[in-house]
Amino acid sequence: MHNITNEQFNNCITAFNEVLVENLIFDKEYTLTIKNNYIKKVNFDKSYLFTSIEMSKKIDSEVIRIDFTVSYHDFYQVPILNIRPYKDGSFTALNGIGLQIAPTVITALTTHHILQKTWIEVHACETLEALQTLPEIYGTTVDSVLEYLCCWFGFYGLPAIFPNIRFRPHLYM
Repeated sequence: MHNITNEQFNNCITAFNEVLVENLIFDKEYTLTIKNNYIKKVNFDKSYLFTSIEMSKKIDSEVIRIDFTVSYHDFYQVPILNIRPYKDGSFTALNGIGLQIAPTVITALTTHHILQKTWIEVHACETLEALQTLPEIYGTTVDSVLEYLCCWFGFYGLPAIFPNIRFRPHLYM
């Protein structure tokens, strides 16, 4: 797969958001609700997607909220995921929310490159190289940038951190 530019990211983020909202799945013991979802443009040439999801166990009153942003990082030249987990309304560490955490994902507590607030960031240092190894699908009706964003989210988005969250977009139907 080829890499994408900030301009391509901005042009496709609305379509990606629609696919994301329709295809985000959580395992059966939780109820997943999207509490907030929007795209915001800042500084004339930067856009980011903000989503807040709330998960509650069906058998008790435990509530987990995960706020996340998807934005384009100019230094790494790839999309990047930042998250803020909450348990019962309080900001907490990833391992403090009671969900299974994938051990292979590298995260760091850092200042969000657009919002300038503390978020947990999925480190993007090898993203560009990893996505370039994926084959491109030629002759499809799918926008290649949308396909790129969906592949990226599958590898480096919420499913990469939380195996209980799945993203299965229906792009080729």
